[in-house]
Amino acid sequence: MPGGDTSSRIFYDTSATTYYFIGSGSASRAKQLTGRTTTASILTWSFPENTVCVVGGNLTITAYTSGTIVLQVSWTDESSAARTATLTSGNSAASYNATPITITVKAATVVTVQTTGTFSATYNTSGFLTVLGG
Repeated sequence: MPGGDTSSRIFYDTSATTYYFIGSGSASRAKQLTGRTTTASILTWSFPENTVCVVGGNLTITAYTSGTIVLQVSWTDESSAARTATLTSGNSAASYNATPITITVKAATVVTVQTTGTFSATYNTSGFLTVLGG
């Protein structure tokens, strides 16, 4: 594991089974999926303490027949309330960029960026999460 800074915090990426150190700066992670025809989990992470993050992504529908694809983020906030936010959605062959949002994730819970919906389409998608602090 990188580091050496004993004041660093650690977060655990459950989708890649990897630990990341967060020092005095912010940490980011992004993932892209291509050629999808079903819903998908893009990023799934948990944090050891309450953590403020910026989350975003995009959706590009390359072939479309019917339905709506939704790019969303779900998490538990610092008051223990389960939250879900739609980042963007699409219902035709086009690109849809999400406006990033800021969330606070409760310690020892999971934040997930994923696609949902009922559709017949092929799409590419990406998601990112940038840690701002705890």
